[in-house]
Amino acid sequence: MSDFAGVDFFKEAQLSTGKVAVPPGIYVATIMTFEKNKSRNNDDKLDITFDLGKEYFQHTESFNLWHSTSDQAKKISEEQLSRLAKAVGFENSWPDSFADFVGKQLRVVVKQSPGSGQYADKMYTNIVGYMPLEDESSTSSTPESGGSAVGGKPRLRG
Repeated sequence: MSDFAGVDFFKEAQLSTGKVAVPPGIYVATIMTFEKNKSRNNDDKLDITFDLGKEYFQHTESFNLWHSTSDQAKKISEEQLSRLAKAVGFENSWPDSFADFVGKQLRVVVKQSPGSGQYADKMYTNIVGYMPLEDESSTSSTPESGGSAVGGKPRLRG
């Protein structure tokens, strides 16, 4: 017997045509995944997926912490990840495990960047800043979304 017994399949269901860029602003985010992957150049990189709430769901940022040809790219990624770590409470050093980041909440500053080349007509989401969740010193009137996407559960992939 099928696991889908009694469930209709809609052959005419339309697939999404593209990803929507998150409008610039400050959003409450939850770290959903924290995983080491390979870059296009076959270097190790860290991919962190953030849940940005019900309306925008998830966004992934990559950190080139192990870049083999650019010390500058590595340094930039280390500085950005250090800011993220401080925003979720790791003030002085790295935790023992990637898993220690999963499920942590913080506020993220989002901007949009235009694509280039064949993607020049698209806008892309970029997280450009990290703030502690409890830091309410910002008086920004930009959107703040709360909570996780329905059914979203933090997880560690490795």
